[in-house]
Amino acid sequence: GRPVGLLLCMLLLLLGQSLLSFSAHTAIATFSLACIARFVVGLGGKNVSVARTTYSSDWFKEKELSFALAISIGVSRLGVITAFALGPNLERIGKSLAFAFWFGAVFVLLSFICGLVTILIDQYVIIRSGFRKATTKPKQIQLSDLKKFGVPFWVLMINIGMWYLSFNSFVNISSSFAQSKFSYDDVTAGYLASFIHILAAVFCPTIGIIIDFIGKRPLMVFIAGGFNALGFLYFAFLPEKVDSNIAAIFGYLTIGLGYSFFAAAAWPMISYVVERQTVGTATGIGFCFQAIGILVGSLIVGAISVASKNEKGEVQYFYVCIFLAVCAMIAMLSSVYIFIYDCAHGKVLWSSDPCTSQKLLA
Repeated sequence: GRPVGLLLCMLLLLLGQSLLSFSAHTAIATFSLACIARFVVGLGGKNVSVARTTYSSDWFKEKELSFALAISIGVSRLGVITAFALGPNLERIGKSLAFAFWFGAVFVLLSFICGLVTILIDQYVIIRSGFRKATTKPKQIQLSDLKKFGVPFWVLMINIGMWYLSFNSFVNISSSFAQSKFSYDDVTAGYLASFIHILAAVFCPTIGIIIDFIGKRPLMVFIAGGFNALGFLYFAFLPEKVDSNIAAIFGYLTIGLGYSFFAAAAWPMISYVVERQTVGTATGIGFCFQAIGILVGSLIVGAISVASKNEKGEVQYFYVCIFLAVCAMIAMLSSVYIFIYDCAHGKVLWSSDPCTSQKLLA
């Protein structure tokens, strides 16, 4: 069940962060231990996201689901911004990398406590509402249930994979891109790279409220891909060296808005295209497609960057941006299919009240 899953994932996350903190101590510092620690953190961290999304989908499916998920995504972006800002300062204050890692471990411990509170609240509500009886066995999810996931679900998975491929591939190079394209130093480039996360923290909840009010989720996903494609094409056709803060901010603003629209619209759609008892499995598959997209995108962008260096050894980002724009356009095309399919099957995703639409179709 999800309480055990959340608890296990939080324990893995705490164990991984603790191992990483130990690996930074001079006396026992080993690269192998750090790699193992990051692997354990990855196992726990991504699956915590799955559990978080599953809880939100269950608690808020009847209303305000987009807003609830957008809030959680916005808060996670604030966490990223805080980590970027505090990390170097903590290392300087503690005069060691281990101090910064242990500081992070304290926050993981606080997150673990919040996870326990979440489980207690959820179980309390279940008992009070009589939603589940002790004599009723929960349905066991099997691999054969994957056959029940319809075409719109798998097209949505392709959309998620392609969109995160384009977005995260750019985020990974955003600092070096800003230094090359706009001649910023590493500190200023870092601030510009974090601008995307700041935009997401601000705009995700706002867009989530709008989506809960008007619906039109496939359109919002299409707009998200459009923002990304526009931003990448804009960067592609800029001169190799640009001395303009406005030009830099405009491009990063466009991509940040794209992320805000996508995060608020795409993830809530999962709970409306699968059965209730399979939301956790479906969300996990979504994060799997996201991770595959990020991995493949990073490898391809790395290869294009190496092949695009000039005689001075500087990366020319034209072909990288064109590739990312094409991936965003593929995501846009998949959202068009989702829209057409949804229109032919009751407009559940288009509706401002998808649960009622589902009940009417049933």
